[in-house]
Amino acid sequence: MIKLFLTTMLAALVFAIPAFAERIVIVHGAFENAKAWNNVAALLKAKGYDVALVDLPSRDAKGDLKAVNLKAYVDATRAIVDAKADPVFLVGHSFGGFTISNTAEADAARVKKLIYLAAFVPKSGESMQKLSALDKNNKFTQLNFVVAPDYSYAEVLKMDRGLIFANDAPADVQAKVADSLLREPLGPIAEPVTLTTEFDGVAKAFIRTGKDNAVSPTMQDMMIERSGIKQVVKLDTGHSPFITAPQATADAIIQAIGE
Repeated sequence: MIKLFLTTMLAALVFAIPAFAERIVIVHGAFENAKAWNNVAALLKAKGYDVALVDLPSRDAKGDLKAVNLKAYVDATRAIVDAKADPVFLVGHSFGGFTISNTAEADAARVKKLIYLAAFVPKSGESMQKLSALDKNNKFTQLNFVVAPDYSYAEVLKMDRGLIFANDAPADVQAKVADSLLREPLGPIAEPVTLTTEFDGVAKAFIRTGKDNAVSPTMQDMMIERSGIKQVVKLDTGHSPFITAPQATADAIIQAIGE
């Protein structure tokens, strides 16, 4: 009788312990900062996930922008990844695909899975500049991709920002997106990555944005195919679903984690 009582109590205690909260670390893309992901982070937290947002350095376009490099981005990301003992699901949007790839290369054991959201999936030796040049179907032009006279940063012509980043949203949302975009340090865009079997061995998923004008669906399909990523989650959105469709984005990340 006592044994039965103790067994019942132990079972009750086990069920009372909350499930382990999976940790999700999100790296934003170019022309953005971590704030862009606040709504998605809140939705994921409401589902019980432990969520952290990486703020990459020099988003405020202050200081010596020419000194910014991909290592600084990896260092900022690893500081968040390493803050807790358990490995993480590492999400990268757009140019954030380079950062999460480099982070996995630096310490593959800390990453459960890389989740690319409308993101660049580089091969060793490629820079974002080189890889994005392959995309013939985006809406960037020599006129709307504006480079600073001293080549320290780039920005997007304001009148085209809504079209490129939030074409799936109404005009008022496009205007908010246009106002929120920042100057992007130019150096890391031209810097190639070095990836080895460390990176190759990490599990990967891709969230494909079917109306994307920044990283076109055709470009996304090419990167998915050549990288051998089998797990693909589809969103019928433009390039910034974390703003235009936060619930669908949160759901897509959960799906990418769970499959």
